[in-house]
Amino acid sequence: MGEVRLAFNPAIDLGRGHENTLEYAIKAAASVAARCAQDGIAFRLWPSPKDIRGTQHSILRFLAGMESHERSSVHQALDAPGHPAAAVLVLSAADHASIALVRERQTRWPVPTVMLLEGFGPEEDAEALAALAQSGVRVVACRTGALGYGLGQLSLAISRRDAAVPAHHSGRHR
Repeated sequence: MGEVRLAFNPAIDLGRGHENTLEYAIKAAASVAARCAQDGIAFRLWPSPKDIRGTQHSILRFLAGMESHERSSVHQALDAPGHPAAAVLVLSAADHASIALVRERQTRWPVPTVMLLEGFGPEEDAEALAALAQSGVRVVACRTGALGYGLGQLSLAISRRDAAVPAHHSGRHR
């Protein structure tokens, strides 16, 4: 199996305390990195100031230093050369630019699995989940307060990446 690539936009940071989109994206990246390390699968992360690959330790060290003002590199990740075995994007429902980018472009990546973070602020697009699912993207919705369930659904979606994975809602209802 080839590498798993994951990208998120650290510039979007909605919510309070540990219940915020940046914290959830970092935890999702750490979870996917740990799963890849356990399964012996190469992992690559965006954004990063350099090419971060491989060891779970180097990825976790980088993630620990993430700050909300970092620039989004979702577009760079989607344009990166090569053909990963799996692609994961962690996006806030308020990240209108990245959601539009995923919906409207053909990329070099396989059909990505998107962990859509919802319930963190009024800036969110209530139709983001449906719009992504309609464009053929695999979506796992993760609401504030339901990170554990969302990570479980993300793991399941990644392991079933060759099958059609429907959009899943996790946690609290609207």
